[in-house]
Amino acid sequence: MPWQLAEMGRTRLLAIATAAAAAIVSCLPRGGSPHPNILLISIDTLRADHLGCYGYPVPTTPNIDAFAKASAVLFRTAVAAAPSTLPSHSSMFTSLLPEHHGAFFTRDKPLPADRRTIATILKGYGYRTASVNDGGQMDARYGVAQGFDEYKTLPGTADAAKFSRTVSEAFAWLDANSRSGPWFLFLHSYETHHPYTPERRYLDAVGDRYDGPLPDAISTAILENINDHKLVGMTDADKRHIIACYDAEIRSMDESFGVLVDGLKKRGLFDDTLIVFTSDHGEELGEHTRMGWHSHALWDPILLVPLIVALPDRASAGHTIGDQAREIDILPTVLDVIGAKPEPQAEGRSLMALVRGQSDDARPAVSQQDSTVPQLPATLRVDSRKLYVRISRPSMLFDLATDPGEQNDLSSERSAEADSMQARMDSLFAAAPTSGGAGSAVPDPALREKLRSLGYLGSDGAPADGAEHPAH
Repeated sequence: MPWQLAEMGRTRLLAIATAAAAAIVSCLPRGGSPHPNILLISIDTLRADHLGCYGYPVPTTPNIDAFAKASAVLFRTAVAAAPSTLPSHSSMFTSLLPEHHGAFFTRDKPLPADRRTIATILKGYGYRTASVNDGGQMDARYGVAQGFDEYKTLPGTADAAKFSRTVSEAFAWLDANSRSGPWFLFLHSYETHHPYTPERRYLDAVGDRYDGPLPDAISTAILENINDHKLVGMTDADKRHIIACYDAEIRSMDESFGVLVDGLKKRGLFDDTLIVFTSDHGEELGEHTRMGWHSHALWDPILLVPLIVALPDRASAGHTIGDQAREIDILPTVLDVIGAKPEPQAEGRSLMALVRGQSDDARPAVSQQDSTVPQLPATLRVDSRKLYVRISRPSMLFDLATDPGEQNDLSSERSAEADSMQARMDSLFAAAPTSGGAGSAVPDPALREKLRSLGYLGSDGAPADGAEHPAH
């Protein structure tokens, strides 16, 4: 009898263990790994306030809006680490401030090999890693391909950069690789970057009714002439048309985003995938000194980007979080979601505490401009205050709660507060060693042409230093 009871106990324990194992397996991604798939999407030069889900009244993003509402958590205030592609994506990949990772296009400095990237880290957890990107400052020569098993850069100049191409190549990769364990796929597109070359149907979709002298395709040369004051007599209608061309590019990109979501669902990959949708920086559209440009300054229209995160279990879907988030928080958040240990080099923090509704300390957001000057222009954003440290000109202090357009400099009347924020910025820079970058990149003729078409190279072929025009 005792033996029979013991045997029955073992049988029951075995049944419980078997059921538990089956329950665990049923929750795993199709590859059988406890880690979810990860899709990171960066739409270059996409400012947050031109998306419907961020309050924009023009119908630019019906598919992204639906995705955010049904499947994701939206971070209302997400701050980029730099206003240009290479340093910003390097911060996104490493969770380091630009000064600490050392990757700067104007200085011809790629991302050093000793700065661990998200792809390198995830590869260590058994992920198959791949990217489909539009190159330019995202070319492998700039060090951003570290850790990727496959890094496919699409050919052609900026005019050919459409997110639809990226999505098509992504599906080709997923169809060949998505069943062989967890995967990390990084998608990047320059579609919303200048030049703005939308199809007429997308201009119609955003309500453009312009009949003035400017074409429907706004070239980089047109924008340069406007910003260099060579194209005079610009009317409000002309400016609205340029903005409509930018919006139309967003509408085109959004259509392809809808195709991407539908394709993931048809392949049975949507529910198993952590999806992060963001951008490296925004675009100034005449708010301060330039039209259709970004690398020249650190104003909020250039630094505030969308950050929309769909968790694998779609927890907190449809929620909006107002607390400040940062581009450097993406890597720690991904590692937190997959249950990986924190990355020692990371300067960001996981956003999951905010998602769970837990209290969290303020996240000071530092952004730095890519420039050839020794001391980089920088901003510190804490709560509603923003300190803008410029070179050879006085720093500025803004209260964004009462002055979201950054028009009223309070640095003189609130000098003690400005000094305190400067000290805090200095301490953040001192927290890690400054990097001198790695070697130098040597673009081939095709890459040079791509960089020139994006406005990254000047007429002399040298990297364009995006210096700000005299202050507003």
